[in-house]
Order: sequence, then C-alpha cells, then structure tokens
Amino acid sequence: MSKDWDSDFLGALVAFGAVADAGTFSEAARRMGTSKSALSKQVQRLEERLGARLLHRTTRALSLTEPGRLALEHAEQVARSAQAARAAVASLTSEPRGLLRVTTSVAYGKAVLLPLVSEFVRSYPEVEVDLVLMDRMVDFTEERIDVAIRLVDTPPDLSIAKSLRPIHYVLVARAGSDLARRILHPSDLQDVEVLSYSRDMRDTQWTFVRNEEAVVLRMRGRVSVNNSESLATLVADGLGVAVVPDYIAQELIRRRKIISLLPDWRVKGRFGSTVWIVRPPERAVLPAVRAFTDFLVGRLGLDSA
Repeated sequence: MSKDWDSDFLGALVAFGAVADAGTFSEAARRMGTSKSALSKQVQRLEERLGARLLHRTTRALSLTEPGRLALEHAEQVARSAQAARAAVASLTSEPRGLLRVTTSVAYGKAVLLPLVSEFVRSYPEVEVDLVLMDRMVDFTEERIDVAIRLVDTPPDLSIAKSLRPIHYVLVARAGSDLARRILHPSDLQDVEVLSYSRDMRDTQWTFVRNEEAVVLRMRGRVSVNNSESLATLVADGLGVAVVPDYIAQELIRRRKIISLLPDWRVKGRFGSTVWIVRPPERAVLPAVRAFTDFLVGRLGLDSA
C-alpha cells in the first residue's frame, strides 16, 4: 500500500469522520470506545498529512473548515466501504434470514414467480418474502425493493443484473377455430379481429420475422387490455387473436384453450426480450438476496432448462 494510503492515514480519516459526526471529541471517543486524546492526535496527524486545517476548534464547539468539508465526504465514503466489506464477507457465511422484498410484473408474477416463491420459502424457513406485483418500474430505494425481476431488452443503468432466460412471444387464437388453416402468412391477419396490449387501439404494431423476411403490420381491434393474462383469456373466449409471452401461452396451450399460429415465424412482443434479475448497486448482498438469486438462476436460468 502506498504511503498516501497506509492504514494510519485511513484510520485517521475514519476518526476525523467520527469527530465531525459527533460534534465533539468527547462524544466521538465515547462512541468509538477510545480516548479523547487519542482521537485528537489522529486528527492532528491527518491535518499534517493533508497540509490543511480541517476543524475550527473552540471551547464550546467544533466546525468544519472548507478543506474539512471536502475531507469529510471521503471519510464517509471510506466508512461506507468498510461497512459494505464487512457485510459482504459476513454474507458468505451467514444463514439467509429476514425480510426480502421482491417485485415483478403482475402477469409474470402470477404465471411464473408465485410457485417458485412457495418453493423458496419452504427451503429457507428463516426468510420472509414480500412479493410486490405491479406493472410499472419501481424505485429500489423509495419502495425498499431488494430484488426485481425485469422483462426488458437491457437492465436499468447502474444496476447489478443477471439474465435468466429469453422471452419468446406467441401469436395465439382460440382452440378449435379455423384460423390455423386460414392464417398461413402474417399478411393473412389483415382481416382478422385482433386484441391488443395497449390503451391506444390505433397504435398496435406487430412485427414478424422468418429468416431474412420481415413483415410489419399495423393492427386495429375493438378491445385492448394492459395485462397479458387477460389478453390470453379473451383469446380463449374467441374474441380475437393476440400476441402474448410464452410464459402466458404455454399453460393455456397445454390445456387446449388456445392454439399457436404461424409457428415458423418469430414475433416481436411489446415487452423486452429477456428476463433479468436485478438488484440495486452499492448495496451489500444480504444472504437472503444471494440465496434467492441463486435459487432463481437454478430454476429459470438457461443452464436449468
């Protein structure tokens, strides 16, 4: 380690931060379990190393100088890094426990995540899971979210993310209809009643790709709904055709409620192309978060398919 960043310097920086936070040397010494004189000497040596006075000292109070305010920012950063290091090392040996807040979309949560959460909590009896299902992006800090399952092309900036698996989209119709015989090319859909995932029924665009051929269709229907599960239900009721994610279509196809159309074509969906597990940056990885992440990778990751 270089002379500028030896352990004495870092220790003095932390001591200075403690004094600035406590407001007096006496209170800082009490919090840190050391003596007032020892703290005073550390701060004095820090000022000598930096070549600047960090504190205005009076008989009644301490106040920060301009260099002191700048040094305090770095002292706080060092303290946070130390806390994160302790938590990170502890997470490798600690048992998963405590509250875990997880969020994902309503449809994905009901179709995929709910059964997995049931399995997870049975495997980790000391963990409590608060599953928040909502069809909007959440703020990790404001809503105290530990893990998010995102269905997007790329994860949010400044996040820690791991891809789980791709999302495929399926054009579906009611089982027993003659559309499988009639719809042989995307252009055959122009005269078919469609259901859209949009509040604006005039802005439904479907893109189909097969080898080097791409077909883009502007579709318009009389019914739209902002939930994939509801779209598939309306398809099963015979109200029209729709594009839904594979995790919604699979079960209804298995139950012979709906059928897949144009299986040789890949259709681009309204959501993203990948399922991601995302957590906020610069936060210690709690044992429960690590356990849940590893669990999902084992159940949903490509290696588990």
